[in-house]
Amino acid sequence: GQPVFSTPNPSTDHEGALRGTATSITIPAGTLQLGRTYQGRIIFFKILGVDTTQYPGAVGVTMATTLTSFPLATLSSAPRLSLPAKPSTNEFRFLVQGIAGQNYTIEGSSNLVHWNHLIRITNAPTDSFTVLLNHATNSHGFFRVKLGP
Repeated sequence: GQPVFSTPNPSTDHEGALRGTATSITIPAGTLQLGRTYQGRIIFFKILGVDTTQYPGAVGVTMATTLTSFPLATLSSAPRLSLPAKPSTNEFRFLVQGIAGQNYTIEGSSNLVHWNHLIRITNAPTDSFTVLLNHATNSHGFFRVKLGP
């Protein structure tokens, strides 16, 4: 329920407020938490008139406003494996869903106790990418993806 990011309000900071012709705003890195949903709001103000004479010492403003609300969900920090497939006898393929630019480690196990390092992905190219293992000769196995090296 508390604001985590806001541009200056035009009624209090006319010079610093976002202009009506703006098409984007950058939220600083680290402002939003991963795996959370936020309620975004955009409020448009149009000043129609200003009166500084009706009440001495006070400023009267006539304006039109409109409010648009929308959900804003951030990606989860926990990577996921999905869409497993075995295209040939020695290949195994799956989709990794994570965050572009992060580093990931793919590990494999035959017993869920001892895990072996298989692949390190440095600076993931996109939020979702396919991994193809060329030496998957076992009839069964377990795979996991970890964030980081």
